[in-house]
Amino acid sequence: MKIITTTIFILIFAGSIANAQIKNLSTGASFGVGYLKGNSPSQTAFTSKIFIDFLTFFSKDVSIRMSYLFTKKINYLLPENSTGRYYPYMHVFGIQGFIDQIISDAVYIEEGAGIIMLNDRTFSDTDVWNTGASFTIVIGMDLHKNKSNGFSLGAGMDYGITFNNTTASYYSTFLQLQYHF
Repeated sequence: MKIITTTIFILIFAGSIANAQIKNLSTGASFGVGYLKGNSPSQTAFTSKIFIDFLTFFSKDVSIRMSYLFTKKINYLLPENSTGRYYPYMHVFGIQGFIDQIISDAVYIEEGAGIIMLNDRTFSDTDVWNTGASFTIVIGMDLHKNKSNGFSLGAGMDYGITFNNTTASYYSTFLQLQYHF
């Protein structure tokens, strides 16, 4: 819980401090299902992500997105006798660059790639940090007009893989809600 609170604070603080250099600030969340994998077979998982996204002064087409993703074995959500059970999970912090492609007035596609720090907790005795890369694609519908404040809604896929320690990975298909300031 401490990690989540700290991450939310950092995302809000970073957005408010860098307001002079940032254009088109937005924040959002996504929820989905997929899998997580450490030194183990793939396990079905749910995912949730929060992020802050902004265009910088040097580009109109590329945005920077800082995010926090949490994924945990889906059995955690199912009613069962969970006394003494351990449900594998991961914390993922990432920075990605996104390219937006406008398809029509309301429809867009965004592709992103970046670096991640992944805390692998697939076993009760595993607490390992891994570094790696993530890749995301989203197709969405822009619900606000003329670049004013408003929402966009999208669906997409997110994949992350690490290159050291436990070489953990995750995959998610998700729905995303984003608010543009």
